[in-house]
Amino acid sequence: PPGPTSAGTISKGNWWSTEAATEAEVQAVEKSGKRVDIALTHDGPVRPPGQPLWRDPLDPTLADDLERQTRYIRRVASAWRPQHLWHGHHHQRFDHTINLDGGHRLRITALAAENLATGPLCVDLAEMDLPPLDERP
Repeated sequence: PPGPTSAGTISKGNWWSTEAATEAEVQAVEKSGKRVDIALTHDGPVRPPGQPLWRDPLDPTLADDLERQTRYIRRVASAWRPQHLWHGHHHQRFDHTINLDGGHRLRITALAAENLATGPLCVDLAEMDLPPLDERP
């Protein structure tokens, strides 16, 4: 099993290999044409601003696996076009806005054990100014 400083990699069949997105799954999302208002994912579409790519000395392939998942989630977000995406992968809190393909602006909130420090995360969807379901394309 992975050691205390190594999460292990997808290519080595670690405990999260079945949870990682695959190219086929990402392509299926892209082809579906479906849109969502919000997204909650484990991995995020970007690393925290200013954070270098983390390299595990015990597992040199881990960085490539993590970057691939980041690219996959960005592609999924580009396809889904949510207004807001929450994720918890980096275990540190940050808010960031990025421009996706076609000029779509995506607000990203990275979570860091909020439920342990401040209670559950609550989101007021009314503040997101979403159109009523019957008025959506």
